Amino acid sequence: MDNLSTILSSGIFGVIIGVILKTWFTERLSQSIKHEYDKELENFKNKLQIEAYKRNIEYSRIHEKRLEIISELAGKMYSLHQALTQYVSVFEWEDGPTKKERRKMVVETLGDFLKFYRPKKLFLPENTVEKIDSFIKRLNDTAFKFMRNVEYLHELEEDEIKKSIDIWVESDKFAVEEIPNPSLSLFFVTYCNY
Repeated sequence: MDNLSTILSSGIFGVIIGVILKTWFTERLSQSIKHEYDKELENFKNKLQIEAYKRNIEYSRIHEKRLEIISELAGKMYSLHQALTQYVSVFEWEDGPTKKERRKMVVETLGDFLKFYRPKKLFLPENTVEKIDSFIKRLNDTAFKFMRNVEYLHELEEDEIKKSIDIWVESDKFAVEEIPNPSLSLFFVTYCNY
């Protein structure tokens, strides 16, 4: 019976040791896997943070580029506005430039503006591009209408002179009242969705 109890004790002891070893080994393996996953997760988080940092730098560079473009565009819009305002002004100075000279200034200023604006408009929000394009079209239409109906006044018939004066006043009103500060408008269009 002693042998039987020894065998049973040894068997029970072996089972207990087996369960303990199995539990220990399973826990150890589980902790090892968890540790590896935690390390991988930490590496992944670090990579995500680096990518986010890179994106922030890229975004800030794009934002800086956009601000530089808007700043220069505002100056060019102001010059263009000034040139048109002088061209269509109802006040003319005897010793000042002729309408033809003022028209050439509008054409040169518009050319300078478009040369700068066209390749850079992809940096601007779509609504800003639409408003600038609309502004340029109206400015161009006003200048052309003024040239045809006012600057060439000596070629008009008597009944067309009244129409010419109305166009002159309309052109001056557009330049002075409807677009009083295009550079300020550009800022509000871009950053305030005005």
